[in-house]
Amino acid sequence: MDFVVYFNCIWVTPIEITLCFYFLWQLLGPPALAGIAAVVLIFPLNGFIAKVRSRLQEVQMNFMDGRIKLMNEILSGVKILKFYAWEEAFLRRVSVLRDGELHALKKSQILYSVSLASFNSSSFLIALSVFGVYVLTDERNVLDAQKIFVSVALINILKTPLSQLPFAMSTTMQAIVSLRRLVKFLRQDELKPDNVERLPHSTDGDCVVIEGGSFSWTSDGLPCLQRINMKVKTGLLVAVVGNVGSGKSSLLSAMLGEMEKRSGFVSIKGSVAYIPQQAWIQNASLKDNILFGGERKESWYHRVLEACALLQDLDILPAGDSTEIGEKGLNLSGGQKQRVSLARAVYRKSDVYLLDDPLSAVDAHVGQHIFERVIGPRGLLKDKTRVLVTHGLSFLSKADLVLVMEQGQISEMGSYMELMDRKGTFAKFIHTFNRNQRRESSTPRDKSSRKSVSRLSMTDFSIDLSQEQLISCDMSSASVQMMKAVNQDLDTEDAGKLTEADKAHTGRVKLQMYREYFRTIGLTFIMTIIFLCAFQQAASLAYNYWLSLWADEPPINGTQSNHELKLSVFAALGFTQDRNA
Repeated sequence: MDFVVYFNCIWVTPIEITLCFYFLWQLLGPPALAGIAAVVLIFPLNGFIAKVRSRLQEVQMNFMDGRIKLMNEILSGVKILKFYAWEEAFLRRVSVLRDGELHALKKSQILYSVSLASFNSSSFLIALSVFGVYVLTDERNVLDAQKIFVSVALINILKTPLSQLPFAMSTTMQAIVSLRRLVKFLRQDELKPDNVERLPHSTDGDCVVIEGGSFSWTSDGLPCLQRINMKVKTGLLVAVVGNVGSGKSSLLSAMLGEMEKRSGFVSIKGSVAYIPQQAWIQNASLKDNILFGGERKESWYHRVLEACALLQDLDILPAGDSTEIGEKGLNLSGGQKQRVSLARAVYRKSDVYLLDDPLSAVDAHVGQHIFERVIGPRGLLKDKTRVLVTHGLSFLSKADLVLVMEQGQISEMGSYMELMDRKGTFAKFIHTFNRNQRRESSTPRDKSSRKSVSRLSMTDFSIDLSQEQLISCDMSSASVQMMKAVNQDLDTEDAGKLTEADKAHTGRVKLQMYREYFRTIGLTFIMTIIFLCAFQQAASLAYNYWLSLWADEPPINGTQSNHELKLSVFAALGFTQDRNA
């Protein structure tokens, strides 16, 4: 933005300077070249300063990037940070980055002040060099009132372009650095649209097809998925199972086109909805998170809420589905966030649903409810093509097709009964799990133990709730209770709101603000500034007065005397004025 404002100065300034020196040449002759020499000496200095400031800005931006990234991590995991009392440790890390950023900024601003001072003193240096060369090269050169004041007027015209040059150079340098960073970002590898062939939806045939697929996360990295061959007919429920790191989530990413396709063919018919393992929540109301900009259809909206087990949550929240959800689902538990994310996808009525273990963050009975009402053969998505990554063995028997992932490959594929009849790895594991379950059921255990094993899971085919999710469940309940307490005294329109619009203050600044400002600066610093300003004004008046005395002195025998004294006093007053400025 600043570059656009000062862009014209880059080409207008040289024209103005050239015209001014042309008129000085017409008035004083060759001594005008001395002023050009003064300007020429200033530009290399400021070019060097601009180059150094450019490097300092890159350093500052790198520190700022690191600080912002760290602050985002702190805000995202502030609950964990508070529970483990890591405030001081992270404060030190932020302080190191901030100090580095401020150090680079301070050096840059000092150099900028030097650049600004050099251009501000340029008019005096031009006048000193032009007048000095004029009177010292020839005794017959007389500085009368006409020559002095016309020359001063021309030199003062130079003040505007010369004062704008440092701003133009600074903003140009900053724009170049910013554009370089933007170009680096925009030139990063993008998703290739030809990774997945998008076809119009049809009610028959294969909806998802992968033939000879080999995929990796980078173009030069090792393949994460190899020899992937699968065909999914429209309307089938496909369960994808495998141990941790076997490539289940990567398989969904390959279907979305987010991985590099090294070889093979991928096609999907119709629109695609993706439910990630970590729910994505907007800082908006629960209703807006589900509708996601779509039109609200009351009947379908209520069916989606009921199927995703959200009706009971609406009774708990202070303003129902109008309750504002904090950043990244701050006031929701892990299970609630996952159900909101699932409801958003279901409400869109897409053709293909890619579900990356959405039931891992919910309780066993809630997961069973969601499977039956949403994902299963009699759920809302029964006519849709569903690819479900899951670790719940109770769901596998209801799937039309089961894919077993192992080390980035599909080791087995078929219906649940077909895989059991093959007596392969999958069947052996199921038998082992069933024996362990029967052994545990015959052992006396307390109520909490029975509750923990009620959810079907296995060593290699399970992902437990993370500590952060467990904490979020507790914290979300506390957040809801806090919101209820806060909203008891609020109007219905304000219930459930976490934020409010900023209000801009209007009118005059209060006297107390000025007092606080001056108190913060300190009396010593204020008096120093006042003294220097007064001294600078006095030096400026003396500088102009001395020029008038010089111009009023009548020449004797066609010459003026005491050139050295007059020039020395003029130089002293000029330097005093510029140094204080």
